[in-house]
Amino acid sequence: MILESCCYRQYISTLLESKYESYHLFTNGDVDLQMIMDQLISHSPGCRVHLVLINVHLNTIRTIARLMEAKIPDTDEYLIRSFVLVTQGEDRKNISQHLGQFRKEGRLKAFEDNTSFRCLCVGNENNHLVLQGSIPQENNYSMQMMTFTKSKKLYDNVMSILNGKNH
Repeated sequence: MILESCCYRQYISTLLESKYESYHLFTNGDVDLQMIMDQLISHSPGCRVHLVLINVHLNTIRTIARLMEAKIPDTDEYLIRSFVLVTQGEDRKNISQHLGQFRKEGRLKAFEDNTSFRCLCVGNENNHLVLQGSIPQENNYSMQMMTFTKSKKLYDNVMSILNGKNH
């Protein structure tokens, strides 16, 4: 399925409601991680998020901060219950500056690891979502491919790998 910037919200909603568990997603580089995170997290209130990136761009850090501050409508509960961010560590200053308050609250953990892949996991009691692949953090207008699944088994497998590394 090709995600287009004009219609990605509708496509992601359709994927979440579909009977199929996995999809290959393509973009022309005009749908970025921030757009996808907004959609997946808004469909999974009270979620736990794990994001693994080689490096994290400032726009992504600001999106994380905005989403960490968001509350579930008509409640005092946060949209994101907990967030684990794993990068190679070149972003330490921006992470500390923009996300430090969430670390102090105990809702965000940031780790450095020698990672070479990109993965976004969003889970709550109803959704177990995993996005892997070439996840663009900014519009680069080149073809990108990602794999999206809502399989609880795959989600649990990815989570056990991440947790096994003591994150």
